[in-house]
Amino acid sequence: MRQIPKALISLSVWLLFACAGGPAAAADRSWTEVKGPHFTIVTEASDRQGRKLLWQFEQLRTAIHTIWPWTRADLDRPVLVLVVRDESGMKMLAPQYWEQKGSVHPAGVLVTGLDRHYIALRADVEADDRQNLNPYITAYWSYVSLVLRSGFKSDLPPWFLRGLAEVMSNTIVRESYIDLGHVIPWHLQSLRTRSRISLPELIATESGSPILRDANKLESFDAMAWAFVHFLMFSNEGAQAAKLGRYVGLLAEERPPAAAFELAFGSTDALARDFSQYYNKQLLNYSRAAVDLSLKPEGFTTRSLSVSETASARGAWHAAARRPVEARADVEAARAADPAAPGPYEVEGIVLLGESKPDAARAAFAGAIERKSVNFFPYYWWAANPAQPATDPASRQRAEEALQRAVTLNAAYASVYAALARVQLDLKHTDQALDRAKRSVALEPGLTYARLVLAQALWATNDRAGAAREAREALAVAREDGERRSAQQAIDFYAKAMAQ
Repeated sequence: MRQIPKALISLSVWLLFACAGGPAAAADRSWTEVKGPHFTIVTEASDRQGRKLLWQFEQLRTAIHTIWPWTRADLDRPVLVLVVRDESGMKMLAPQYWEQKGSVHPAGVLVTGLDRHYIALRADVEADDRQNLNPYITAYWSYVSLVLRSGFKSDLPPWFLRGLAEVMSNTIVRESYIDLGHVIPWHLQSLRTRSRISLPELIATESGSPILRDANKLESFDAMAWAFVHFLMFSNEGAQAAKLGRYVGLLAEERPPAAAFELAFGSTDALARDFSQYYNKQLLNYSRAAVDLSLKPEGFTTRSLSVSETASARGAWHAAARRPVEARADVEAARAADPAAPGPYEVEGIVLLGESKPDAARAAFAGAIERKSVNFFPYYWWAANPAQPATDPASRQRAEEALQRAVTLNAAYASVYAALARVQLDLKHTDQALDRAKRSVALEPGLTYARLVLAQALWATNDRAGAAREAREALAVAREDGERRSAQQAIDFYAKAMAQ
């Protein structure tokens, strides 16, 4: 076992709950909120178990960032994790896995919503990690992949993204140490019993490849990607780890993946030979790091959730999971329990956006704001998507105040800063707008709209060359036709204006 530098771990987690009956039955249950330095857990399990799970997630987050410092420590949205007691609770949260015959019944699921990333976990499988296999491997995989993507402007090569997520997903947090890199047995079995793609084919596979859309081929691909990343991290006392680090650096510089691979690793011939020998061994290499002993589970604060908060949290999950019927039932239960609570209005707005009803959604978000919501998204969406363009100073001032509140509630969401900068430009607060626009681009360099707002802010502060440069950058990162048209129009405008 190779030692690595001390890794503290910490995951942005907000643990929530699920129900074993319908909305009313779930709302009657006692749910506890547990808060740590970065995240919150809401759980129907014991306080002790809630504290332990939160501590593990806190440790995981910091470990990932310590080992891979190019990742963002915080995602653009909070992570809300719902902890249910058993399989029946998971079935109520994620019924699609029971509706399809023969489908896997997971112990952990992640879905991404407009306001949060949501993770659901079963509390009754936590102790099953004694065989060096993380019982929450699916949920960890999803979280790790989100974190990995956050550090780059463009898509990562599938072998790297999926392989590294596979390795990191089997991270096991114990009381005094963290294990990283334990073997995933089904991948090893796949490598040894099924046909395998070649290493050059693995490296050359792109995001849109048919391999990634075929379940059987994807299973083989993931096994190969896991083994290759495991090899690069752990073989020969980490002899390849420095090259892997260089590869990451080249990707961050936006080098083409093929060129980055060749510069970092050279020819694949010798690498393929060493790799083949590696996975035909027992793959027992892994790393162990100390946990942050200064972080104590007993230091987390706890409180009991109200019936309305419980129903709203369940509804938020269902809205993110595209289950509008269940979400609306939860909204009604929450509203009946406490008409003054903001949660039902937050969930209702998300559901309405999913149904392409922006005006109704904005009205729902206005209700959440009126009731002092502490969710950033209603403030952002209400201000950034007005029913009519704001033309008077008073309306623009209200939009600015709402967006300032959104920034206070979530300082990691790039689009909030871009929207705020746009409003501040209208209010002639050019220096503030420039600062906010720069922050938006720093948080998400691949966001076309942020680049275009920054160009406008630079133009307003008489940096014409900078404005033209950002317009070109906006075109370079654009992924959709509408974004490309907007960027090209900005480029043409600045070129014409500068020529006069």
